[in-house]
Amino acid sequence: MPTRSSFSYQIIVRGGLVFILSFIGFFSVSSQRESLNNEYNSMIGYTGLSDVKSANAELSIPVLYLLDTFSLPFIDDFSSDRSTARYSSITSDTLYYVTGDCLYSLPGIDLSFESMHTDTAWSYSYDSVAGQLDSTALPAQTIIQWENIGCQFTSLDTLFLWPEYYRYTYDSLGVITDSSVVAGDTTLLISSLVVEYYASLVKWQNNGAYINSTYPIFPPSIGCATLDGLSATGMPYDKSNTETYGVADYLTSSPINLEGLSNDSSVYLSFFYQPTGRGNFPDAEDSLVVEFLNEATGQWVNVWSSQGIDSAEVPPFTQVYIEVRDTNLLAGPRYFYNGFKFRFKNYATLAGNNDHWHIDYVRLDQSRNPNSSDTLIQDVAFIESYPNIFTNYSQMPWQHFLANPSLKDTLSIPIRDNGQLGGITAGAMPLEAYTIENATGDTIYALTGQNFNPTSVIRYREIFPNNDFTIPMPPLSGDTAQWDASIFVSPSSQNDILGNDTLQGFFSFSKELAYDDGSAERSYGVEGGDQVKKFAYRFDPIIDDSISALRFHFGHTDVDVSDMVFTIYLWDSLELNTTNPYENVVYALANVTPTYVDSLNGFTTFSLDSLIPFTRTMYVGWSQVDNRNLQLGFDVNSGKGRNNMFVNLSNRWEASSINAIGSPMIRLVLNDKADSIPSDVDEVTNRWRLSVFPNPASETIFIRGLECVNEEHCQYNIIDRMGRLIQKGMVAENGINLKELSSGTYLLMIQQNSNHVVGHCIQFVKP
Repeated sequence: MPTRSSFSYQIIVRGGLVFILSFIGFFSVSSQRESLNNEYNSMIGYTGLSDVKSANAELSIPVLYLLDTFSLPFIDDFSSDRSTARYSSITSDTLYYVTGDCLYSLPGIDLSFESMHTDTAWSYSYDSVAGQLDSTALPAQTIIQWENIGCQFTSLDTLFLWPEYYRYTYDSLGVITDSSVVAGDTTLLISSLVVEYYASLVKWQNNGAYINSTYPIFPPSIGCATLDGLSATGMPYDKSNTETYGVADYLTSSPINLEGLSNDSSVYLSFFYQPTGRGNFPDAEDSLVVEFLNEATGQWVNVWSSQGIDSAEVPPFTQVYIEVRDTNLLAGPRYFYNGFKFRFKNYATLAGNNDHWHIDYVRLDQSRNPNSSDTLIQDVAFIESYPNIFTNYSQMPWQHFLANPSLKDTLSIPIRDNGQLGGITAGAMPLEAYTIENATGDTIYALTGQNFNPTSVIRYREIFPNNDFTIPMPPLSGDTAQWDASIFVSPSSQNDILGNDTLQGFFSFSKELAYDDGSAERSYGVEGGDQVKKFAYRFDPIIDDSISALRFHFGHTDVDVSDMVFTIYLWDSLELNTTNPYENVVYALANVTPTYVDSLNGFTTFSLDSLIPFTRTMYVGWSQVDNRNLQLGFDVNSGKGRNNMFVNLSNRWEASSINAIGSPMIRLVLNDKADSIPSDVDEVTNRWRLSVFPNPASETIFIRGLECVNEEHCQYNIIDRMGRLIQKGMVAENGINLKELSSGTYLLMIQQNSNHVVGHCIQFVKP
């Protein structure tokens, strides 16, 4: 485990209150239970940040990021993503032969020893006609060489060397009788590199860190950099073993010019950090590390580290000061040069999204004093994302909203003044807020001509809807639209950073119906025991529609469950708080396994082979026998779905008992093609009110209510209580034969071979 460096760095730590987040699962008598693990988040609804961790982390060739050199002060509050994860490179080159001592400092580098010649190499052949050896000069290999710290292009050289070659011995007939390698006279460490050049506004080389606003709790300003156990694409660094441990994410500064400064310049790096936040607490063996790049050796030096807290207590953000100091030793460290870099990295469990550290408000500058007002930040800032404005769902189709335009009656937005110099605040300042409906330009929420006086204690500003806002009439066609939102303050003083004075959001309408906002800070599931366990998620329609697909977000927080078999269900009724409850299945998708999307917060879409009418309350969920946790994404920033969660852990449907606010990340995809929506949904529903007789049945069952449909076009599936497909075939007039079935309870799924008519499921018993 990394330890503090033995060099004489001055480190000052400042802290305060402790927050406690309690996430307690429900444990049944049978040891089957609900469970909340920790999952990753995205940033939906805040345009300053993006849903990416870093770019190019999965390439087989290492990437060298070339960024412009910054002068002091170097400051970033992460109110926007200024890293290589956010911005595309201006140009990109692939170099196959690169050498230089600075390559040692690059993460993910794969160096190989190559013996080369500094003089011309030759190819030999035997001329049987002339009876003599012929030789041909080989072309030189062009090798790019860096000799400067950080592998920047300021000292780029080109070497022309020749690879090793063979010298052969021939007999009189020109047959090779012997060969030997002509060894090179110099040895180099060589690697292939993708070299990417970035614009001058990019401040960070990002290898896995995640710039977001949903993980931290009460940060100094909106946005932070989160380090965890997931790679750039949201996948575990190592899925082979849940105990795998090591270095996970890196966040490396751009080159910084410290040339001409000295130990007397009082150069300090400061930053705020918080373990856990809304995620998973780092264990005792985990750590957050800060390193400086030593000019003397080209190596990274550990200058500070913090061990994990191994506790559910969530401390506040703590500010740390690290002095930048040279030594007189031959090997340094030497830091006062043009091209200095520092970086954050974390040691974590590499098998999933765990062990979270959050970093905010990084400042590197000279003439600083950690025992003075320098510790205060002269900045008025927002600290959370623009809140969701809808009452029941976080996202819905446009036509559904038009039918019931339910908006929150109050938006509460926190603001703080970080710089209370001698009791002097930034004072009263103008505050304006807008939410705009894009189609007509009408203003939904507005607050103008108001003054606001934030303090170091977080204060909330409440915003109310416009009284004269009207829904666009006539309704727009289709189900898609977007609203933009913004709120901004204009401090007249005490305000060093302007970027966090404006908060922007967007609210899109699409064919999805969702309680979550797209962020998955934790994961949810049912686990334990060897009996059937079920979860159901209630959705109520706003208008009559039909369901064409279901979307699940599967996360990585625990063991790999990609081989876990479960069954997805749609129910239209559940009997609660009763043993052996009644449940009416209208659709079942058996033998499903989790599919992990290779992106952060990606959803797996399960398309239904027939449309399901959505005219009354519908429950979507799954059943499993496997005792492992499915690890469904759980959004702790949206509580809209919390009261719609139900579980069946011991043959009894009950409301979820988890002690946490949040929303599982399951979404309904409502049909958005007018030509494939049933013209009369009620009529289709009535046609499919089916039952079976006799029930229970020992040998044969018949279907009542199917006479209105051509039976030759109907197929059936029989699924057992564990979700396994037991029998299938076409519906026939002489019924469905049950002789091969064992005694038990089954689901009979009936489906017509048409994209326009839905399927139906009926429960029956074979004694």
